[in-house]
Amino acid sequence: MNVDLDINHYGLSDILTLFKIDAVDFDEADLKKAKRIVLKTHPDKSGLEKDYFLFYTKAYKMLYQIYEFKNKRNTMSTHTSDTAYQSLNGDEEDEKYHKRLIKGMNNKKDFHDWFNKLFVECNGNMADEGYDEWLQSDAGIYTTNGTGNVNDQIRELKNNQNGEFKIVRREFTTLSSQHSHGSTSFDSPSSYSGKQGNLIFNDIKDAFENTIIQVTEDDFKSRKKFNNVNELQFHRKQNEGKVMSKDESNLILKNEQDRQSITAIEQSYKFIKETEQHSQNQDKFWSKLKLLH
Repeated sequence: MNVDLDINHYGLSDILTLFKIDAVDFDEADLKKAKRIVLKTHPDKSGLEKDYFLFYTKAYKMLYQIYEFKNKRNTMSTHTSDTAYQSLNGDEEDEKYHKRLIKGMNNKKDFHDWFNKLFVECNGNMADEGYDEWLQSDAGIYTTNGTGNVNDQIRELKNNQNGEFKIVRREFTTLSSQHSHGSTSFDSPSSYSGKQGNLIFNDIKDAFENTIIQVTEDDFKSRKKFNNVNELQFHRKQNEGKVMSKDESNLILKNEQDRQSITAIEQSYKFIKETEQHSQNQDKFWSKLKLLH
């Protein structure tokens, strides 16, 4: 049996392939099937070394976490309040201990410089995802000498950006999918919305760099002109889109549901990996800090 036993070499698609699971139809039955595969690799049943069983166990735990996170809304009601209380209580104790540790070392020589350096060392990848350099630069900052100067700069910006202007084409989405994406995604999109889609706000860099609507007088001149309302209505009627059939509509809904299912699994996997990395970074940070205490 030739299998790479390092779970860190496996991505989401590799884990799904390992257990022969389809991302679209991933359900509890697949989870049970995966568990049976894990049990078959036990040394007493398979005759294989225990490393195989440990590897498959780790892969199954990852799969189970993905399933739990993906279906968290459905499983949340089954979690007892006592369990939640104990979990929160443990986190609170850790937080109190960390605060005492920081307070006791706060007055030590060069502690703040060392603390900041250690924090960056343990969380360096977080800084790479932000806009620290852009925020400290003068990029996109313009000085004005009056209203006339402002209008000239706006006109120049429009002319410079006009050749790069693109219309973003978005596929059909259902109302449920729009509402389900209320929280921010994991890939830093340029725009977000509230949980009900009623509060829209932009990524800070996107908001500052795209303050001008890239429409000029030339855009108006290039559009088709009409002499009266009848001509406009006739033109629109000639170019009306075809109404989809019921089968076509159902196909779009099916594809959208499949896309949502795959997206949910991908986000679950990424969240789990990021949480795992964050936990490792925190353990590394506090272990080094305790050495100085």
